[in-house]
Amino acid sequence: MTSQDDEAGAAAVAPGADAGSAAPGARDDARATTPAAPDDTRQRRLARIVTCAVVGVIVLGALAEVEAWPVTAFRLFSQVRTDTSTSLQLVVVHPDGSSAPLLLKPANDVVVITGHQFATLRDLPASKQRAKVDAWLDLAGIDPADVASVRLDRVTFRWDDATGRWAETKRTEVTEVTP
Repeated sequence: MTSQDDEAGAAAVAPGADAGSAAPGARDDARATTPAAPDDTRQRRLARIVTCAVVGVIVLGALAEVEAWPVTAFRLFSQVRTDTSTSLQLVVVHPDGSSAPLLLKPANDVVVITGHQFATLRDLPASKQRAKVDAWLDLAGIDPADVASVRLDRVTFRWDDATGRWAETKRTEVTEVTP
């Protein structure tokens, strides 16, 4: 700013008024605000209510340790990813002693909701174990008469940077069920 600009700004102020105040009835457009329209106020109030409700649900879910997916899927983001992974795998043992993983079709809705039940298989009574194994064999399209047994194995994998793939490092039998 130049000294001429300062003088011009000082001259614009009414005599007897200081630079920080405006004359009565005068309007300073740089500081003027128009009152919000009724629709604007309603939209702002609704936005605040929705925001508070969403934050409240997330906080309540965290405090109660309830996972109400998709609002509070903490588990998805709270697990540390390491180069070691462990999973449970069903293995079909044929009468000749050969074995192969029991591959269930992931597109099947039943498989999507029953895969987590592998972990409880060992603790079930024998009759329920057979019923579950028979159902999983049926889903895989395998006749139970063609199977000697089905094993549940705990398999440990390690990420191999050289190949860019998971490599099996350990396999432990959890339980074995004869269909």
